[in-house]
Amino acid sequence: MRGKPVVRVIPIVVAAVALVFAVCGGGAPPTIAAAAQAQVVLKMGHTLPPGDAFDVAATKLAELVAAKSKGQVKVEVFPGGQLGNDRELIEALRLGNVDMSIQGNNNYDTFVPETALFDLPFLYRDRQTAFRALDSPTGQQVWSLVREQIGVRILAVAENGFRQITTAKKPIRTLADLKGLKMRVPQTKLSMDTFKALGTIATPITFTELFTALQAGVVDGQENALGLIDSAKLYEVQKFLMLTNHQYDGAPIAISEKTWKTLTPDQQNWVQQAAIEARDFQRRYVVARDEDLMKKLQAAGMTVISPARDEFVKAVEPVIDSYKARSPSINLAKIVAGQ
Repeated sequence: MRGKPVVRVIPIVVAAVALVFAVCGGGAPPTIAAAAQAQVVLKMGHTLPPGDAFDVAATKLAELVAAKSKGQVKVEVFPGGQLGNDRELIEALRLGNVDMSIQGNNNYDTFVPETALFDLPFLYRDRQTAFRALDSPTGQQVWSLVREQIGVRILAVAENGFRQITTAKKPIRTLADLKGLKMRVPQTKLSMDTFKALGTIATPITFTELFTALQAGVVDGQENALGLIDSAKLYEVQKFLMLTNHQYDGAPIAISEKTWKTLTPDQQNWVQQAAIEARDFQRRYVVARDEDLMKKLQAAGMTVISPARDEFVKAVEPVIDSYKARSPSINLAKIVAGQ
């Protein structure tokens, strides 16, 4: 793991000039003293390629923090897993070795089981319902558990969109079509449980190995948001795109609690407000992007299918019940209602 990346820098030239004034008995003039204030540099990591949805949120946040702080705080963004994979990033946040991150909410399930409630299958009828749920007072109750249990503060929740199913050879129109299909899923218990309930052979594979696994026929299909289907060029090895909207991908913008406590109240306010504004900007971006991506994926040769979801929803009801039971302190109905 890398050492603590929060850096406070006094430029050498400024410090030298201040010293000259002090030796001459005049002290550092006000302009020099202000310039000599330490700059705070925060390192922020994510695993998606530059320009993808997480990067849009991160770079917007960096821009906003710089503007609000007038350069006193700088956020450096490291895309593409440069600071580690999703699990490693969360571990690094806990230790304070990385300052900030943005990643899919499903990565927090291993650390704080209650966060899986946000990702339950077929939970939201549309994006606005998801936004209200993630930003709700009961939602904040879940995010406070993340801070209390693992020392990671969730500042706001951006998104990666609704997840869809893709396959190489077989179109999926009914629940029966999924039976026995070898489906790649993320390395989370909820994803495994959901796709087992749907009748597939759920196979966990890391995202970095996904394209090769599909190309080699190790798995028949996968599920992801449209942005990742496009940016990872999965259309080159997948023919059918099923618009199932089976799971909504929230993307927490997080900061290490250890880093947070080193910031002044003003600095905390700048970072917090920038995260909220970056979230709103990125949500608008993803909505507009998805409309364009649908046309792009069709132009790339994918056949788009809209399965009837009722039997899919019924099949996963036991999964929803079991996850509600393991988080009795959180009222799921209130989350969905945005309360």
